[in-house]
Amino acid sequence: MAMRELAVLPSGTQPEADELADGLTKLSSMLQTWQSTGSGWRDETGTLTVAIGAGEIVLPAEVGTVITARIVEPGYNRTLTRWEADDYRALPNRAQRGRPIAFASFYNIDSVSLLLWPVPSTVAVIEYDYQRRPVAVSDASNTIDVPERYLEAVWTNLALRMSGMFGQPAPDELIARAQETRRAMLDDDRPESYIMGSDRYA
Repeated sequence: MAMRELAVLPSGTQPEADELADGLTKLSSMLQTWQSTGSGWRDETGTLTVAIGAGEIVLPAEVGTVITARIVEPGYNRTLTRWEADDYRALPNRAQRGRPIAFASFYNIDSVSLLLWPVPSTVAVIEYDYQRRPVAVSDASNTIDVPERYLEAVWTNLALRMSGMFGQPAPDELIARAQETRRAMLDDDRPESYIMGSDRYA
C-alpha cells in the first residue's frame, strides 16, 4: 500500500524482492521509533514474585519499557518511587535488605531488568506496568502490532520513508496526510489531561 501511495507500484502487481525487504526493514524501524513517543495500545501489566535477596530481575522478552511498579501485599499496595539506573548504581548500600521502596530499569540490547531497593527481605510480589516491545516485521504476511484504526498512519508514513528508494520526492498531499494521521494517532492515544485548550488539536 505504501508503494501505491507513491504511485510506483501499479494496482494488481507485487513489489520486487529487494523492494519488499527494504520496505519491511523501514517498517520495523518506524514502529520501533514510534514506541519512544508512547503507544498506549501496547500498555500491559505484569506481575512477578521476587525471591528474598533478589535485587535485579530480568523481565520477560516482550517488555520494552517499564512505566511504573508497585509492591503488592494483603492490605498493602504501594507505588514504588522510580529512579534512574545511574541513581541506583550510585547507592553505597545496594545490597541492603528491607521492603522495597524504589525501582529502576536497566535496558540491555534485548532485555530489560528491574532493579529493586532495598533488596527484598521477604518474598515480594511486584506488579508493574510496561509497554510491549514491538515485534520485528520480517515477512509481508506478519501481522503488525498496530490497531486497524491507525493503519492509514502506518502506510502513509511508511510511504514517506520509502520515497527515497525510488529517487522521487513524496507528493505534498501525501506528506500532509502522513502528518495529519500520525498526529491524530498520537492524540487519540494520549490521556485527555495532555490535550490543552478547548479544541482537541489546540
